[in-house]
Amino acid sequence: MPYIGKQLVRGQNRKLDDISSGFNGSQTTFTLQIASQNVSVGSALQLWISVGGVIQNPLTDFTIAGNQITFTTAPAASLDFFGVIQGDVTDTNTPGDATVTTSKLATGLTVNLADGSAATSSLQLGGTDSGLFSSAADKVNVTTGGVERLEIGSSEVVFNDPSNDVDFRVESNGQTHMLFVDAGNDRIGIGAATVDEKLHLEGSSGANTNIKVESTATGSERSSIEFYNGAISRGRVGGDNSFDGLTLDSSTTSGTSVIRFRTAGGSGFNEKARLDASGRLLVGTSSAISGSSTNDNLQLVNSAGSILSVASSDTTIADGTRIGEIEFWGQPGSTWGNFATISCKGDATAASNDNPGRLTFSTTADGASSPTERLRLDSSGNLGLGVTAPASILHVKGGSLTVEHATPSTGTCQLNINSENNSQVTLTYDDQGSIVFGTASTPATQAGFSEKIRIDSSGRLLVGTSAGTSSPNAIQTGGGGTMISSSGSVSNNGTLSITVGTSNICFWSGFLFVNNIDAANGSNRTQSTFSVFADNQNASSQFTQIASRNGSSSRSFTVTYVDNGIIRFTNTSGSTCNVSIGFFGGGINMG
Repeated sequence: MPYIGKQLVRGQNRKLDDISSGFNGSQTTFTLQIASQNVSVGSALQLWISVGGVIQNPLTDFTIAGNQITFTTAPAASLDFFGVIQGDVTDTNTPGDATVTTSKLATGLTVNLADGSAATSSLQLGGTDSGLFSSAADKVNVTTGGVERLEIGSSEVVFNDPSNDVDFRVESNGQTHMLFVDAGNDRIGIGAATVDEKLHLEGSSGANTNIKVESTATGSERSSIEFYNGAISRGRVGGDNSFDGLTLDSSTTSGTSVIRFRTAGGSGFNEKARLDASGRLLVGTSSAISGSSTNDNLQLVNSAGSILSVASSDTTIADGTRIGEIEFWGQPGSTWGNFATISCKGDATAASNDNPGRLTFSTTADGASSPTERLRLDSSGNLGLGVTAPASILHVKGGSLTVEHATPSTGTCQLNINSENNSQVTLTYDDQGSIVFGTASTPATQAGFSEKIRIDSSGRLLVGTSAGTSSPNAIQTGGGGTMISSSGSVSNNGTLSITVGTSNICFWSGFLFVNNIDAANGSNRTQSTFSVFADNQNASSQFTQIASRNGSSSRSFTVTYVDNGIIRFTNTSGSTCNVSIGFFGGGINMG
């Protein structure tokens, strides 16, 4: 059969005249001549051109228009020139069979073919339904098995334009699925032979698998990945030149801005944390705690009770090593300042399964800029207020301890001291102005409470009674017993009495205390204690006391029990003296 193409004709190669005399570094177009006669060339591909000893690339370094050659770069004045025109070519003709081989075909061959179709290709390769055809003007299509696989047009290149279930694969050096389109499942894989999602990236062993989104702009342009449901933007991840870091935006065009964090478990993904529209981080819940403030920036919810763990990875924890800390900051006057701190530190050298720790609470004083420790709970369970080394279960230093009832006008403040045998000593202050000491057998319920001592609003000390008598004596006891004191200036043979109780007292005994103050110089001359027993009748004892300092005087007095519960002191020293007497004892009342 005949071949269609250019017939190869042995032509004459001709050398062009030297044009280097016109080289000046600015002129680019020159006239081609042979023996000073203009010569036209059909194509730049017919020329061999050398400038400065460098072969020029046709159509790139120079072009031809008739007898004019135009260089892309103007030759410099110092460069030489050499050019050759290759042999002539003939017009298209029909050569003899088998006279034109593939190696003899020259460029510029034009072949006119019918448009054809996917089923009947114009240029057939391996069958009528496999080859090239043109589906429309300015389009070239590739078909195999009667199915279009590729369309190359003036504005686009389309693979699998009929939307057939035909996969597309691109290989790279050593990677069979560098790019893989899974047509049947509408998925794209990069480096993945089996594609599991719409876009599946799979790295080779020992290599990182990354996605890079880059903008070369220097302004505020953003590089990001944005997520949509239909036409609604749900959020994006990216960054721009105005911020040195990563930005995570949510719901940029509609709805409430929420960022959810979910993990796989059970039958699907379960939400574990959420950043809501108020900027609150909710952990373990998808909605804020009912009634909570929008300023409650962190909320932890767990059905078994939430735990917030603050830890140190230091393996050599010693006394004072910080384990964790919560600091409270404010920004008064646009300057940040630390207002208070709660800190956990090592309370001694720690070891495996030996973790001594302490909690400290610190506040910043008015006029100061850093916190000072105020309260410490150490590893022994001792609580210190104003002291950094508490010596007991409660150690207060540098201030007062106040216990106040919520309703002071009607309430009673109480301080209880419990013992190991389930008994209790109680100190109370009631709304009547009395201080009461008592004991209880059941501390938790105050059952079995028994008052032992009371200091009433008049300043009287009442022992064994909560009401006392009408006597103004400072110390009284219940059940006929009395703790009484009195003092005053007593003249010679004068008396000073104290009331023990009533006339119903038949027998009493106790101790009598006497302070005899010398009138001359105010010195305490006598300090005596006596055991006293009496029945209900006049009975007196006389005591002579000798001065204890200078022996300049002696004081004598008598003590008499008078009926009706009165003990009487009589001055028998011969001159006036100041006396303080007191009685502590008890009596038996007979109705």
